[in-house]
Amino acid sequence: MLTASLNRSLRFRTTICNSRDINNMQKRVQVYDDDADILEVCKYLQEMHDYDVGTRGSCCTVILDLEKFSPGLVITDNLMPETGGVAAGQKIELIRDFTSSPQ
Repeated sequence: MLTASLNRSLRFRTTICNSRDINNMQKRVQVYDDDADILEVCKYLQEMHDYDVGTRGSCCTVILDLEKFSPGLVITDNLMPETGGVAAGQKIELIRDFTSSPQ
């Protein structure tokens, strides 16, 4: 059941990297998904490789999270209720430090 959920959700991912960290990637990842199983698996896999992982069930606080946690990588579910990954990406683009981020 977890595998089916993971496979379904992974089709709807977008990643946004802070361009200043591409060459010297911070070992912090912020993951947004409304599926608790996906958050748990992502956190477990990243922590196995010594990444500091923040997780949220909603993208509503994405700007505040980026300011406080300062991740080198953001992983989002595009199809979440309220603010999904696409809207979160658009909010991130408005921040001066993230304007040249690849999508």
